[in-house]
Amino acid sequence: MYNKKAGIGNKRVLEHKLVSLRREIHQYPELGNEEVQTSALISRFLETHGVKVLKLNPTGLIGTVKGKGKPGKKVRTVVLRADIDALPIQEHTSHGFVSKIQGKMHACGHDANTAIVAGAAVLLSEQSEKFGGTARFVFQPNEEGSTGARNVVSSGQLDNPKTDVIMGVHVSPSLPVGTIGVKYGAMFAAVDKLEIMITGEGGHAAYPHKGQDLVVAAAEIVQELQTIVSRKMDPTDSVVVTIGTINGGTRWNVLASEVKMTGTIRCFSDDVLNKVRAELRGIVTRVCSKWHAKFVIKNNKSSSPLINNEKVAAFIVDSLENSGIVDVRVIDKPSMGGEDFSVYLNHYPGCFVYAGTGNNAKPATLHQWHHSRFDIDEKGIRPAAEALAYVVRQMLVKGGSFV
Repeated sequence: MYNKKAGIGNKRVLEHKLVSLRREIHQYPELGNEEVQTSALISRFLETHGVKVLKLNPTGLIGTVKGKGKPGKKVRTVVLRADIDALPIQEHTSHGFVSKIQGKMHACGHDANTAIVAGAAVLLSEQSEKFGGTARFVFQPNEEGSTGARNVVSSGQLDNPKTDVIMGVHVSPSLPVGTIGVKYGAMFAAVDKLEIMITGEGGHAAYPHKGQDLVVAAAEIVQELQTIVSRKMDPTDSVVVTIGTINGGTRWNVLASEVKMTGTIRCFSDDVLNKVRAELRGIVTRVCSKWHAKFVIKNNKSSSPLINNEKVAAFIVDSLENSGIVDVRVIDKPSMGGEDFSVYLNHYPGCFVYAGTGNNAKPATLHQWHHSRFDIDEKGIRPAAEALAYVVRQMLVKGGSFV
């Protein structure tokens, strides 16, 4: 039940509440689709501040705030999304709220992303007289496992009511506190998980001419894969082909009869991805034919390219530039990383933004995502929450066409 005494009061109170929420989540990290305690914490926080909560299976949440003012003509429902899962990494930081769960930590800042979106929800709940329409807040499980966004979309809840615009946020150590980073167009690459299994007869290491040494075949494949980007693709297309693991063989004096390789392909369009896949298959086919080996190739596209809607991006930039809340940084280069927020953008116009949490005076905040010493400057949480709440309110009041 809504507790009026729990209102934000002022910036100092808001900051304290959001930092406290982030720290509590941080101490009890949970992996994808296991975020039971995390979900409960978020739900209590939202309901205490008048935000209605709908639970999604297995561990997701959608918060809702209905405006009490006049609805806009074009935009009736705006959604903000945060991810809530942690990573299987042992934390090596020294602050007073380190992870209490062995081998798990919020090494990507999802605890802070959650606090930012929860903060925006609280602000909009207390500002509901100033806008019409509906503001919704998705707290998504399993972003790291790349199934969370698909499960939220398939639940049908984002069409009840119909989502007009969706925005996502992620903290960034590369941007200073008090900034929001916006990228027009392509922001993250498609992520294709790759597995190559080659098999053959093997044999005795002392008599390689009488057997099949698939370690040599695998080495040849890895070497030739490097020509895909350097000689097979348009140099203006950004492409990465990486083999991350090679496992094969059983003994020092036995020719390997089986070698498994795993890796990834990254690019910014399905056409380019299909071409890379075809070139890769051609290489593996030729090498395995030469070595009289069999092979199986498995591809799994875990996320599509994240392409921001340029009209939504422009609205965010225009809204915040003169707001006095944050500084706006337009990001010039996309990332070869992946982000399953792309799933939402296949269904609804929207934009993914960065919230600056880096501070040159605090070296710990400059570690990149997925580092065991990853940390943030918590001073970046409140202004990001205020900025997103402001943009949502502007969208619901001013509207506009983003299609």
